[in-house]
This record gives sequence, structure tokens and C-alpha cells, in this order.
Amino acid sequence: MKKLFAFLLCFVLLSACARQAPPADTTPPATSTDGTTIGASNLTGKDAANTYLVNDNFQCLTESDSAIYKLVSSRDFILYYDKGSGNSGPLCSKPDCDHTGNECDAYVCGASSLQYYDGSLYFVALDPNTFPIETWLWKSDSSGKNREKIKQLDRESIIYYYQPQSFVIHRDNLYLFCIDSKVENDAAFYHATLLSSPLDSSTQFTVLWEQEENAVLQLSYRFGGQYIYLAIKEGANNVKIIRLNTLDGTIETLFTEVNQGYYYGEIHLTKQNELYLCGSDATAVYAWKIENGEKTDTVIIESDSNFPPKILDGLVIDTRPNADNQRVATVKTLSGETVYEGLLFPNGIPEMEAELDLNTCNYGEVGGTGSLIAFYMGADGNGTKPAEYIVYLDTAQNMKPVLIFPC
Repeated sequence: MKKLFAFLLCFVLLSACARQAPPADTTPPATSTDGTTIGASNLTGKDAANTYLVNDNFQCLTESDSAIYKLVSSRDFILYYDKGSGNSGPLCSKPDCDHTGNECDAYVCGASSLQYYDGSLYFVALDPNTFPIETWLWKSDSSGKNREKIKQLDRESIIYYYQPQSFVIHRDNLYLFCIDSKVENDAAFYHATLLSSPLDSSTQFTVLWEQEENAVLQLSYRFGGQYIYLAIKEGANNVKIIRLNTLDGTIETLFTEVNQGYYYGEIHLTKQNELYLCGSDATAVYAWKIENGEKTDTVIIESDSNFPPKILDGLVIDTRPNADNQRVATVKTLSGETVYEGLLFPNGIPEMEAELDLNTCNYGEVGGTGSLIAFYMGADGNGTKPAEYIVYLDTAQNMKPVLIFPC
């Protein structure tokens, strides 16, 4: 399978208690989790960065102007990469720390998200010193020091009930994107919900949107000012894109397409608030501009990859194996200009090739900024070399690897 993380989408479809959701196209008043109607609120703070992908990132990577941070959930550690010096390692400044235990500054217990926001790092993790154990939104400075608990996420009414997979801070609010499943009368239903709460110590959460279907649901989202753009993929070939106004809770349907034979990917929002959707069929991959309820064929790349391309900060990339089983890539701008076409790793990556075969190891695009495209590279979980790396390829320098660090 070409894309590394596709199988992970299945884990979000967990069992939950039966509940009644509103019809898909209604716009009820936003309500808190205790049923109270919530009025409009003012937005302050900064926008969430639309740098990394949703389904292929899983909140593992985030960055500031000077550093890249990665959450390694399997090790309960936060790693960093300094863009200026190239130094990398656990986010810990203790001089004698061996970075193996919970006394290390980089240690986080059961963390499920990581985000750099407005000069600080935020993550959702457990507090192992509580019983029963509690889930919190934590904050630290960019060096990992001065860690503090910001907001408790109630495990019964939020974590277990809504089962959020994504936690995103935008304009001084915390947003939770949730998908779960239930069985009723021997039929499976899938339930998606978007919750929000101010970036403070309050424990009240607002239900901004929810939808229930008997088809598998997948979400992708982007943030722009007062709006959240949300794409709901229903089953394999149906998609709906809505725009939620966080000031007044109103929801506008921007685009709907049903059974047109495309396999849809994620949405993308440019810095100019132009909205794009990617997709694929048996012969090509596409990036469509969404405007006035219609889609326009902005980028078409002939390809047999069977997976939608990635749209990353103005670039569209399609990767696939060639006849010699070497990985190749086509990169175009959103205006259709070809930026690169050829081997995905024309320069090789000596720092990684001792541990990984670049053409057979697991890999996947996870995000990008400017001319840089970020890839996760790792050995198969059953392999003998469980090495993992993040590598940034520069499309302006013939896909030269410019940032590399192990994870």
C-alpha cells in the first residue's frame, strides 16, 4: 500500500453509547455538553497553522519558526529538531538526563496531540499522579519547561463518550474532532462531532456540529479566521464540505458530490482562503478548486496511484512506484505549473539508507511549507530494522533532503 497511514483510519471507529444526532443539513443552536445553549463569542488569538495534513499526520508534527516538534506516542516522548543547528533529540534540557524515564522533561504520559501555538507547546495527555487518572490539556514553553495543566477533559463525558481523535487550538479556543460508531437494532452507525471550549480552565464544551450516517465517516478540516472548513467523506465516494462560523454557530454547505466515481482526499485552504479538494480515479489524480458550490479541475496528473494527491501550501504532489519499483513524484503548483517530475529521492539520503530502503520502506507525506514537503519514513513494524525518520525534501532544489531527524 502506497500510503503509510491509511490503515490507521480504522482505529477511530470505536463503539460508543447510542445517541440521537440531528439531521445532517440542520443548523441547531450550539449547545454545551450539559445541554445549555451557547451564545456567540468573540475570537482572539492566532489562527491554527494549516501546515500539516489531518489523516496522515495524526497530530504528531508541529513547528515554530526555529524548531520542529514531534510527538512519539509509542514512547510517550516529545522530540525536537532545531532548524538552525540541525540538533535533534528529546525535548529535555537536563544535563545528566538519560531520557528513559518519567523524570525526563520530554516525557508525556499517554499523549494524543501536540501543537505549537502562540509561543507555547500544547498537548493532551494524562496526569499519572491522579486517581482515577485524569486527562488534561497541558502547556509548556517551547523548550519543554514550565509545564502546567490548563483544562481537564472529563473522561466519562468527553473522552469516552465522544472519543475525540484530534485536538486543535485556533483563535484561543480548543476544538475536538470526534468520530465513533454504535450498533442499534443490529445495524452499525457512525457518528461525527465537533466540540469547542475556550482556552482556559473551564470544563464546559460546546457541540458545534454533529452528523450520523450508516456509512463510514472520515473528516478533514482547515481553519481560517472565524471559520472552520470541514469535509465529511461518507463511505468511499460521497463528500460534503461545510463552513462553520464560530462567531454565531451557523453552518453553510459549500459543496456536495455523490457517487461520481472519485476517491476523495483532504481539503486545503490557502493563505488567501481559497478552498481546494483532492481526489483520484483509476487514471488520474486531481486538485479541484471549490467555489460557488462547484469544483474546477485545477490540477490533473495522470497516475495509477489510486490515492488522492496531497495539497501542501500551494503545491500538489502525487507519489507512486514506477516500472522499476522506484518511487517517483510529480509536483505541481495550484495553477498547474510543473515544479518537479522524476525520482522521489534522486539524491538518495545517506543518513537513512544504512537502515532503510528508500523504495520499499513505509512512507507518507505528512505536511509541507513553501517548497518543502515533509515525509515520514519508517520500517515495517514486523521488520528487523524499526527505524523511523522525518525528512523534508526541497522541491526547489531537485528534491534535495534538507531537514532529517530520527524519531
